[in-house]
Amino acid sequence: MTTTYYIGLDVHKHTISAAVADAGRVQARFFGQIANTPEGVTKLAAN
Repeated sequence: MTTTYYIGLDVHKHTISAAVADAGRVQARFFGQIANTPEGVTKLAAN
């Protein structure tokens, strides 16, 4: 079975905020804020 998630990214010069929502019409939940650097994006992708 495949699970679908929707990811929202609010990208700024110094930070990226991420939100996650399950498939369907559910409210997104705040996932976190990271530095807008290659290292920060790598950490976000690892979660």
